[in-house]
Amino acid sequence: MRDLWQYLQEESGRGRPIVMYGMGNGADKILAVLADRGVPVADFFASDGFVRGHSFHGKVVLSYSAMREKYAGRDPIVLLSFASSRPEVLELIGKVASECELYAPDVPVAGTSLFDAAFYEANRSAIEAARALFADDESRRVYDGILDYKLSGCIEPLRATESDPDDALRDILHAENFVTVADLGAYNGDSIRALRPHAPHLRTAIAMEPDRRNFKKLETYAETLYATSDFLRVLPVPAGAWSEDTTLTFHESGNRNAGLTDAPPAQPGAAHPASACADTAHAVSCGAGQTANASTIADGEISSAATPCVAPLFSMATTPFATPIATATAHASPLPSTAVNPHFGKTAAVAVRTLDSVIREARAPGEAVSLPAAPPIDFIKYDVEGAEAAALRGSLGTIRHDRPALLVSAYHRSEDLFALPLLLHEIDPDYRLYLRRAPGIPAWDINLYAVPQ
Repeated sequence: MRDLWQYLQEESGRGRPIVMYGMGNGADKILAVLADRGVPVADFFASDGFVRGHSFHGKVVLSYSAMREKYAGRDPIVLLSFASSRPEVLELIGKVASECELYAPDVPVAGTSLFDAAFYEANRSAIEAARALFADDESRRVYDGILDYKLSGCIEPLRATESDPDDALRDILHAENFVTVADLGAYNGDSIRALRPHAPHLRTAIAMEPDRRNFKKLETYAETLYATSDFLRVLPVPAGAWSEDTTLTFHESGNRNAGLTDAPPAQPGAAHPASACADTAHAVSCGAGQTANASTIADGEISSAATPCVAPLFSMATTPFATPIATATAHASPLPSTAVNPHFGKTAAVAVRTLDSVIREARAPGEAVSLPAAPPIDFIKYDVEGAEAAALRGSLGTIRHDRPALLVSAYHRSEDLFALPLLLHEIDPDYRLYLRRAPGIPAWDINLYAVPQ
């Protein structure tokens, strides 16, 4: 089996120029893999109208027209190095693909394993076992198309896997039955907004979000619902979803991709009982009701008094990363060290919690936040930037007790595509598994759905 990286080595050795379409973090990861394999990049370009004379890695960024003119007759290979789901951008990518030999290399959002031919062969049995778990032919077709793309870099099989996420909400999850849900990786409440038209009976959403800037937006959304007497109550929890209650190192980006880093974990803060946090300001200072972040405290960005104190968020008795990220897999081709999160930016120690502990406190009588009559959780969404396996392990009690429908993002780590279906089957073999993917390039927004029989 030959993968894209081997093909690029061969073609580069024959003298064909390799040019990259786009810049940024994705381009840095691709460049690191190419450098590790001795494949030079001749130039960088952007779509016509998006070039402002800037440089990237010491080269002036060309316009698409200028690149075509410079390499006329030399048959360049174009590597797409950015992500988009916007129709107008996908149309531009399609135009380039119609005029050039274009590939979109697959590099992981999180983790260090590259999905190349060696990785596929090393994990073949797990990949085949996961495929056999899917409940319908469409899931297997999507699975096969994603595998084809990951190895070849060709966008045609990837685009053929796309479908409207609303179809799954209606036909697989049956969101019309949801009353109480949990949103892990809630960002600014966008998933809850998208769910509402399909869930007319939705009344309560527990929303976990560790990024301090995203959390403020989430709070604003929750407060807006409360102020307008809307029937829906969003309960914001300022913590990430994990397999235990502890603290970890977090890469603060303030966008939907903010997540745990591959840097060494932060040291846990001092333990503090939830009962001591009667007010939100105290909760921030002790780390019980807000992510423990020096800049948050120094800047005075304290959550509103309506925000629940949901501690203990820190525990000296636990060890970060004690629970594996995914089920055991063979990692055949690690990314070069320079490709692993090359832009850490600002990091902070953040609280991470199990959903089980959050639910347990929310259902406890007399707490600041209570779920009316302790209804079961009908649905859980996991989109936690590579921590999905750990978050699932932190939800075992809720899953086994309430048997909610699940949506698990299965694209952040190379092993997610097969390790997460296997983990879900291990948790409860009676769940029916489905796979769908939203429109966009590269292979992001892969959604694994689990529905109890």
